[in-house]
Amino acid sequence: MGVGEESKDLGFPACEGLAALYGFSFYRCTCNQDMEEVIDRVLQAEGPVLCEVVVTKDQIFEPKSAARKLEDGRIVSPPLEDLAPFLPREELEENMIIECIKEE
Repeated sequence: MGVGEESKDLGFPACEGLAALYGFSFYRCTCNQDMEEVIDRVLQAEGPVLCEVVVTKDQIFEPKSAARKLEDGRIVSPPLEDLAPFLPREELEENMIIECIKEE
């Protein structure tokens, strides 16, 4: 995602100001060492909360939605429960509570 003005891509508003605008409590976590404390405070807060988690520019986001190329060359977008990196179909089915949507 866009990071900073140099990306000329996606930007985000000041989350603390956004929370204040709606009357939400606001918490920010900027490092792994503070994560447990911040999450505890968020979970103990009364009412709506906005929690900003700051990650590094090289953070890998997984699992994520991704298209899949089938053996016949078609490209399909799997349902949201089937995220990349893709599990073997058998493993996905074993972990599902409901029946998987069949690929065509």
